[in-house]
Amino acid sequence: MMFGGINSAGASIDAMKHGEASDILLPNQTERVQKVAVDIGGSLAKVVYLTSGPRSQGGRLHFTAFETDNVENCVAFIRSLLDSSSQASTVPDQDQDQDQGDDSDSQSSGQSGHAPVIMATGGGAHRFRDLLSRELGVEIRVEDEMESLTAGLNFLIREVADEVFTYSEDRPM
Repeated sequence: MMFGGINSAGASIDAMKHGEASDILLPNQTERVQKVAVDIGGSLAKVVYLTSGPRSQGGRLHFTAFETDNVENCVAFIRSLLDSSSQASTVPDQDQDQDQGDDSDSQSSGQSGHAPVIMATGGGAHRFRDLLSRELGVEIRVEDEMESLTAGLNFLIREVADEVFTYSEDRPM
């Protein structure tokens, strides 16, 4: 099944954790698509992004977070994602050195010659919209947080087979 340009047939949770959250494996994703989205709240900026496997064999949804007080680290990470996507190279690790300098010419122009679009939710999407757009050379499309949450949960429930997602106030994340 296609979900926002992503072939989610056979999607599953990666048994190995890569950071704080498990990745979602997309074994039938063959098209290279640029997908980056961010939810910026009062304390955390959460980023989800898609990478393609070697020779476009499968894909992987990754999840990572940054403290909103250090939003510049989040911006640098997204810049590295856009740069690596435009060069069709590997995606950098979050723990990699974040110092990107002032090289605004390295910003991705997207596959169709238009500026890439990043979906953003949360109060910080409005607060940091101009910063993200200016620093990344992208269009920031602010979306309703509850609608995005509902769409994301629908994706997980319908497309990721045999998985159960729970929340506990004792162990929030």
